[in-house]
Amino acid sequence: MQLIRRSAGRRLRAFGEVLITTLGLTAAVATAPATAAANACLTGTLAFDHLDAEAGTSKPLRTQVARNANWELWGRTGSGTATRLTTGITGASDGRFTACHTASLAEAYVRFRSSSTSMWRVVKAANDTTDFTFDSARRAAVSGTVDLGTVKVPSTLQRAWKVVDTLNVLYWKRANPVSSCWTARQSDGRCDRITFVWDPKVADGGYWDYPDTNYVFLGTTMPDSKHLILHEAGHWLQWQLYGRDSP
Repeated sequence: MQLIRRSAGRRLRAFGEVLITTLGLTAAVATAPATAAANACLTGTLAFDHLDAEAGTSKPLRTQVARNANWELWGRTGSGTATRLTTGITGASDGRFTACHTASLAEAYVRFRSSSTSMWRVVKAANDTTDFTFDSARRAAVSGTVDLGTVKVPSTLQRAWKVVDTLNVLYWKRANPVSSCWTARQSDGRCDRITFVWDPKVADGGYWDYPDTNYVFLGTTMPDSKHLILHEAGHWLQWQLYGRDSP
């Protein structure tokens, strides 16, 4: 495993301004207007299957709820095109989501993103910093609350959401009483975000790309190990603690 890689070749939400706090995670996300009653809601639990490297070399398949993961409610009120209506994050302990709109919807679905608020994300490539996404089943004529049950991340994307969920462990231990940022050096609204690049087709990885992109790169099956995820994220966090300098 290469702990830190210096690679000269790699150069390199529009969410609202409402602050929410979910068991220690505070971030800016958009919510439905507080003054309007919600008339259409999709609820459920986001979960993913994953291969558990910490359980042994056989890596048994486990199921885990996806905590503090970004979601978006998409829908339409008539025959037009679906638009993004509101956003939020899954529950910090149970992976639950409740996505509501203020009017009944002709069609609605929830889009899930491989990121958590604006604090961390998993992207497709250094030159394509878009989240992985997938949509829940679509529901027609939504009025009131519709429970989608357990929504599973597609098997081809499960490793991206394992990274998203695992980074909660590091965030909850960051010991910053001053702001919701990774370190006390930064104030709310000016937090740095850690970026993981995971390409399921690339075997190379397992390093923090300092000082070029400052992204963490993981190869194909590397997210199977929570230890590896946290190890590489730890390099990035130490760099933050030293004021974006190599200690």
